[in-house]
Amino acid sequence: MLEKITRDDTLAKDHKVSVIVPAYNAASGIRACIESLLTQETQAHEIIVVNDASMDNTAEIVRGMGVRLIGRKKNGGAGAARAEGAKIATGDILAFTDSDCTVPKTWIRQIIETFELEPELGGIGGVYKTTGVIKTAIDLLCFFEEEYIQAVNCKEVYAGFPHGGNCAYLRKVWSEGRSGLELKLFQGIASGEDTLVASELRKLKKIKMVPALYVEHALPNNVKSYFLRHINRGFSRTTLLINTLTVRSDTSFKCLGGLSLLSSTFFLFFALLGIFMLPFSPLLASVGIILFLLTHIGLSRPFFNFVKHKHLDLDKSYELRWTGYIKMRLLLIVRTFCWIFGGSSAIWQYASKRLKQTWQYQ
Repeated sequence: MLEKITRDDTLAKDHKVSVIVPAYNAASGIRACIESLLTQETQAHEIIVVNDASMDNTAEIVRGMGVRLIGRKKNGGAGAARAEGAKIATGDILAFTDSDCTVPKTWIRQIIETFELEPELGGIGGVYKTTGVIKTAIDLLCFFEEEYIQAVNCKEVYAGFPHGGNCAYLRKVWSEGRSGLELKLFQGIASGEDTLVASELRKLKKIKMVPALYVEHALPNNVKSYFLRHINRGFSRTTLLINTLTVRSDTSFKCLGGLSLLSSTFFLFFALLGIFMLPFSPLLASVGIILFLLTHIGLSRPFFNFVKHKHLDLDKSYELRWTGYIKMRLLLIVRTFCWIFGGSSAIWQYASKRLKQTWQYQ
């Protein structure tokens, strides 16, 4: 399949980059995003903002900024908005970022140079640099989580999955390789669609992670949005697995700590349950608590070793103490239950569709 698009299709020197920005209730960040795109060293051929049925004044802000605005009547999620923008884009390269991101002045130039230097590529992905003041334990975990994702995703540059908020694809590859399945499976959510698209396009040409290509991405600073993100991740991950569109051991799962970090949270949960058993069986409960805690610490070591190494990059106004480590460990349990909830929803949706199809055939 890699030979489907031949050397004859290599881009000419005069590239045209269409930048596509999906936006949903993005009034707080869209202005900074667009301004960063308008002040590039190498100007975009066009900037397309797709307003995904926002309920705030996103559209009003965008209209006064001299970019192309597309409005959707129904919210379909980031994947649907990107697809809508790509459909009308006229550039040779489709570059994507998100409304809560800002890009450095060299972003478009870096994208063009990467495709010129490596014409065998069909797409590239960059990293997120997390910004914002850390105020809560959720901000703290989110910071290290995102940093860990970037570090793991870029270890094997040809195996990583580009984030929807920082990636670029040749328009020809996007048009020929994308099936549109992500619009059916992940309608209305912003999770998993970028992984599925990258998996499909990788069948045509190589996709590469470029660690030097970065965008700045703000912390959510919102408890609801953080846990909703992980419910969506549980849903999307399970959906990909049960539809055999990925494997359990792929890079996207490793980016979130893999099976070892996931398993560690269950042992910590069992240790906490053991505390309630102390009045009834002190010796047995104590032994169980110790064993569960030691197992948890061993399984979670890779992630927390990373935290220990990376904590120097934290917001200087925040000092990481031992209480911060405990809070993060406890929040990882909640994250796991978010994944379970999202995964259960995916299984229920899949089973319901199967039953409906079976019933219709009878």
